[in-house]
Amino acid sequence: MKLLIHSLEKKLKGLSLMALSVFTAVSAFSQPVTDAYTTEGNHTWIVPAGITSITVEAWGAGGGGGGTLSQLLPYSNPRAGGGGGGAYSQIQLTVAPGDILNIQVGFGGIGGNSNNDGADGGASSVDILGSTVISAAGGQGGAFRTSNDVVGTATGLGGTSGVGFMYAGGNGGPNNSASNGSGGGGAGGTTQAGTDGTTTAAGIGGTAGGGNGGDPTTTNDQNGNAGIAPGGGGSGSRRTLLQGSSQGGNGARGEVRITYCLIPAQPGIIAGEDALCEGTVQNYSVTQDPNATSYNWTLPSDWSGSSVTNTIDVMAGGDSGDVTVEAVNVCGVSTPQTLTITTTPLPTQPSVISGTTPMCVGTTGTFSVVHDPSVDTYTWTVPSGWTGTSTTNTIDVTAAANNGAITVTTENACGTSPVRIMNVTTSDVPAQPVTITGNTTFCQGETAAYSVAMNPLASGYVWNFPADWTGTSTSNSINLTVGTASGSVSVAAVNQCGTSAAQTINVTVNQVTNEVTQSGATLTADQENAVYQWLDCGTGNPIPGATSRTYTPTQNGQYSVLIITQANCTVVSECVTISNLGIEKEQLEGLSIYPNPASDNVTISNIPAESTVRLLDMTGKVLFSTAANSALSMDLTDVKAGVYLLSIEGKKGSKTQKLIVRK
Repeated sequence: MKLLIHSLEKKLKGLSLMALSVFTAVSAFSQPVTDAYTTEGNHTWIVPAGITSITVEAWGAGGGGGGTLSQLLPYSNPRAGGGGGGAYSQIQLTVAPGDILNIQVGFGGIGGNSNNDGADGGASSVDILGSTVISAAGGQGGAFRTSNDVVGTATGLGGTSGVGFMYAGGNGGPNNSASNGSGGGGAGGTTQAGTDGTTTAAGIGGTAGGGNGGDPTTTNDQNGNAGIAPGGGGSGSRRTLLQGSSQGGNGARGEVRITYCLIPAQPGIIAGEDALCEGTVQNYSVTQDPNATSYNWTLPSDWSGSSVTNTIDVMAGGDSGDVTVEAVNVCGVSTPQTLTITTTPLPTQPSVISGTTPMCVGTTGTFSVVHDPSVDTYTWTVPSGWTGTSTTNTIDVTAAANNGAITVTTENACGTSPVRIMNVTTSDVPAQPVTITGNTTFCQGETAAYSVAMNPLASGYVWNFPADWTGTSTSNSINLTVGTASGSVSVAAVNQCGTSAAQTINVTVNQVTNEVTQSGATLTADQENAVYQWLDCGTGNPIPGATSRTYTPTQNGQYSVLIITQANCTVVSECVTISNLGIEKEQLEGLSIYPNPASDNVTISNIPAESTVRLLDMTGKVLFSTAANSALSMDLTDVKAGVYLLSIEGKKGSKTQKLIVRK
């Protein structure tokens, strides 16, 4: 630390100690500077250019020691106390260059003479525009005492107050019954208070700054010792044996110190490019400030580079931001200088390509990546034979038959990104299914199963069949319940690209009817050329012997017929009700059929009125039918030899009887 002692005695010859001292600092203070004002009286200090903050310290002056007279009457055994040490104060001030500080350095208290107390030490202070910004009180003077006074009351109290007060001065040593004059109190220091003087020792000044008190006197007729600057109290004088007097020691002067330091000015404009590509090496610099000892550089977060000088080499990252620099010295850090940099990052690999694959041959699809605002253009490639072009983040592509890859890179002024690849495949409309496997002839109600070979390009199948058939499937096989209609079963394969041509198989449903015709009491199945079994609906049992196409019940009831066709289709008719078999039945029992066997003619007599006579072969086929009322002669000339059935149906019954024809 540089200590500048400004003494008016050295600067202004011929002026008294009360003369005015004026100091103006030099322009550059890269190290802390302390101006110490040690001459009692008034001074002026002007804040130098570039200084905005100062530290001010003040010590009050020490009090003078008490005086003594001869111990001859009227005084007896006189004693004198030591003077108190001055107080210590400290403040930090914000100032502006050119501000004027008025400084008062406290006068040390003059030691008492004869029977006088020592004078109080003066306060030290600093005023700005008439307002006190710091002060430190001086110590009290030591008192004159005799043996008639109370022992221990002659001490001078140390200074204990002031603006910015921190530490007190020590008290002066008290009077006592011993021969010694008392020691002065020490002044307050920058880290602790001064200690009190005693009858055998001077008070010690506070650490780092406070002056010690004056040492006690040990010889008769001896003046007290002066306190040590700054602010030490004077010691008391010792009694005189003969006529005369002794003077107490003078208190030490006060002191004011002003410490300041010039922080470097804001650096000038930063030289260097303000638009960079990521990864570029760039130098930035500012003009060297002779008041700066180092520089602090700050870069955007992902940049690299370091320096403590006025120049720095950096590698730009991808982030834009500010390059800032501060000039530094022991006094502090300057206002930062900033240069805003726009960084263009190197293009990064595009995002995963979005789009649909596989594509149908000949169709157009859109592919895209997430837009990157830092790039200028996009470069796309498509498989050979495919078409599509774009310089943006999307592209419309028309697929050819071959598979391949779609790629994209991005570019800006700083370079080209790594490539992003998406493998794409194509698909086409499925081929027509191969031959349908399954039966082609059915009876109504049967289950028909059909299938085609699996096509790996197909995502599903569409089946069609006759309207009254039932079933459903989207796979390559289907089970159907056969209806009554013949027709065709067809199937087409489907996928996202479309529907194939249909494959078809023709199907036939063997027709069979379960209808029964009732004529009187005779029941006839409408289905020809089949196997028949008549059933009793009341019991569900077959009727023995009732296996012809016609059946005439012998008693009232409900009847149906089981029919098995030549195509092996089986049906059962609805139940038919027979009732009111009575008198006519008895009449039918009296029928007469002759001759039987017959050859060319047969006569039937005793026929009930309004009856129907039929001649049937054994399959149930009607060969002849006519109405009759009583008797009938039937011509058999064209009838072949064989066994036939004669059926006579009246209003209330019927009768069937075998007729044998011989030729």
